[in-house]
Amino acid sequence: MPNFTHQNLQNRSFKAQNLAGSDFQGADIRGCNFKNAQLNGANFTGAITGLSRRQKVGLVLLTISVALVSGDAVSRLVLNTISQSPLDKSAEFIPVLAIILSVTSVCSTLAALWPNTKRGQIARITTATLCGALMGFTIAFFYGSALHHYLTIYELHHPDTIPLELYDATRRLAGQRTRLAQRGIVIGAIALLLLTRFRHTPAFKVAIAIAGTIVSYGAAFFWGTTAGAFLSTHEFGFGVLLSLATVFYLGCTTLSLRSIVYHWKNVTGTSFREADLTDATFKNTDLRHTDFSKAIGYIATDLR
Repeated sequence: MPNFTHQNLQNRSFKAQNLAGSDFQGADIRGCNFKNAQLNGANFTGAITGLSRRQKVGLVLLTISVALVSGDAVSRLVLNTISQSPLDKSAEFIPVLAIILSVTSVCSTLAALWPNTKRGQIARITTATLCGALMGFTIAFFYGSALHHYLTIYELHHPDTIPLELYDATRRLAGQRTRLAQRGIVIGAIALLLLTRFRHTPAFKVAIAIAGTIVSYGAAFFWGTTAGAFLSTHEFGFGVLLSLATVFYLGCTTLSLRSIVYHWKNVTGTSFREADLTDATFKNTDLRHTDFSKAIGYIATDLR
């Protein structure tokens, strides 16, 4: 039987390995993956569990990256459309995006209300897919034009420094942005849907909570600005209705924000997901940031 007593095993993978009767007493198993491992009779007395430094740094970088990308995408989307009503037929994409913003916010809120349930998981997957659709649209519709704009300005100040092929390519992208945006919605949604295979990981939960919060605030800002536009033209019926919608989405933003805090506080580093822990010992072990989802033989009241 393997003996890992007092060893530094951080970030190692023991996935699906037969480690029955192994001794991990006093070992540092932060960040270790024991998914589907056979650990019946294993000794984890005094083991150090939770997040490793690598995992903590990765989560911080992920949080910053998702916040920056989502914030930029949603702000571009909202700020470029608030001058038009979602009922304006001259901009056919606006009602669709308004609906996606709103539904994404609701799904993010439901995921926050049901964090550890099957319904919450479905809501989180839906949130991820819709966020992907929004990001895909924004990247295709705005970023190509922005790149062409920046290259144009650069070319004015530094003539003959940008290859003509690159300049023409960005010009074509800018000219076809509506058609590209339609494809971007589909591609973005599919890309994030594929990433939901990692839905059980702490990183995925934190990332989707952050994106959902930003989208919720974007929805509140969009509907609030639209309500102001109706009220300023004395269309009080629509104005009051959309004002109530704004309050609702501000509430969704608050709940989604609390979800970020919740997932950060409950993030797991060491994983025993679906492992066989029959007769395993965890005396004097801090297991607050350890994942025992679907583990066999795990009895919470026995852990100290």
